[in-house]
Amino acid sequence: MFGIIRNILALVGLVTLLGWAFFFLLFAPWLLDKGMLRVGDVVHSPNNEFIAVSYKDMGGGGAGYCYQKVAILKSESELGTVNDKREYVFNTECRTQVKLAWKDSQTVEVSYTSGSPKYISVEMYSSAQNGAVNVRYVHKL
Repeated sequence: MFGIIRNILALVGLVTLLGWAFFFLLFAPWLLDKGMLRVGDVVHSPNNEFIAVSYKDMGGGGAGYCYQKVAILKSESELGTVNDKREYVFNTECRTQVKLAWKDSQTVEVSYTSGSPKYISVEMYSSAQNGAVNVRYVHKL
């Protein structure tokens, strides 16, 4: 009697373990995905103290995601970690076209054209680098 129960519990445990292994192998690439950055424009400030960078943040496998972002950096070497630190000043959907231009050494202009004629979702911040850089936005139709 106890031998049969032990064998049934062992079989249930093995099936459960195989199910978790299958689940992990199926979904691990998306769970562990840190995404990919594709750099668009890199524009240096007039005094070369800052860099405005537009880039696409993509990942997520089959159901994926894609965002168009802008960050203000002190050097190009910071781009690899910009997404981890959430230091972007502009975030929108991937279809949006973005152009960058420095107006002076402390002001960058981000102009953007929506990829959709009916709506656009954006996240914008008015300054970067602890207030050292002001950011202006122009929505072009």
